[in-house]
Amino acid sequence: MRALRTSVPLRTLQQPNSTLPCRAPVLFKPQLYTPYTRTSIHNHGSYLRTFYTTSPTLQSLSPQPTSPPSAQVEITTGKLAAPNTTLPGDLETPERLKDDSAIGYYFKVGKGYLSFYKTGLKNVYRNFVASRDLQKRIDTEGKGSITELVDQGKITRGEFQFVMRTRHDSRRIPLFALMFLICGEFTPLVVITFSSVVPFPCRIPKQMNSDKAKLHQRRTASFSALPPPPITNPSQQPATTAHTSTPALTKALTTIPPVLDLTHLTHQQLMHVAITLNLAPSISSYVAFPYLLQRRVSRKLEYLELDDTLIERFGGMDALVKEGGRKELEWAAMERGIDTLNRKDWELQVALRGWFKARKEKGRVLPEMFFERR
Repeated sequence: MRALRTSVPLRTLQQPNSTLPCRAPVLFKPQLYTPYTRTSIHNHGSYLRTFYTTSPTLQSLSPQPTSPPSAQVEITTGKLAAPNTTLPGDLETPERLKDDSAIGYYFKVGKGYLSFYKTGLKNVYRNFVASRDLQKRIDTEGKGSITELVDQGKITRGEFQFVMRTRHDSRRIPLFALMFLICGEFTPLVVITFSSVVPFPCRIPKQMNSDKAKLHQRRTASFSALPPPPITNPSQQPATTAHTSTPALTKALTTIPPVLDLTHLTHQQLMHVAITLNLAPSISSYVAFPYLLQRRVSRKLEYLELDDTLIERFGGMDALVKEGGRKELEWAAMERGIDTLNRKDWELQVALRGWFKARKEKGRVLPEMFFERR
């Protein structure tokens, strides 16, 4: 039997005297999108990173006034400390009770980790949206270079860190989101192996402790195999103090090389600086292309020079600790190659004071500052 046709022929609907009921057509407004917005996160040198994002705005049948996406995200930065949304939050995991089964307990733990990652991803997005206004200021007043704003005194250390951490996290969102979709609740077991692809707000405490331990071991091995620092005058021997037999700090070189010129360092010394700064160079930097390693190290040294300048400009280390607390203190120490594993606040403060003292003696951040372990 042939199936009955339930659709009405088009010619029937076109007849003016047709008695068939005709439903009035419903008009749907198309989905509107704001034009592509160029959001460029510039490094302090000539290095340029550009992101393209879209901000969809859905319009219903009864239009309602909406505010722009940038106005919905308000994140304030201090003079020295970046917002807490740029750093890992607190991970809340339930305690296992006597009546809890293994399946139920681990299910609750998985929910806690998922909530932590969701919050971290939201913070990355909120930081990215909130940094647009600051990035516009860098593009206009700084002519695309954040170094210009630092020289002009038109940016604080908190804003500088906010831009740099947001740039770091935004670049890692695609890979981490893919890993999060594939692994799901097993993501905490995978991120320890692929820690470099995880944004800062999404790093769990176990991952942070594992990274500190691995970095501590790499630094220890590198310092044990490190040759003596380079000396400008070969006849000049390192002096020793009266209280210890350990060679004193090598004085600043007679001719201070530019921060971007690292050709006076041997490959082993360059590798030591890279390991101390936790740059994790690629295999090509080890073997075939040492220039890539030199460029990464030089950019990091230039970044530290800008950060040190802003810290001293807005009150110094004591003001940083007062405003940012333990997290900002540990962050500043970690970025300067200072060991943070199992160290108290006063120990980190002593190490940072030694860092700023050495920088003042040398005039700026130099690779020779990393030949002493702090």
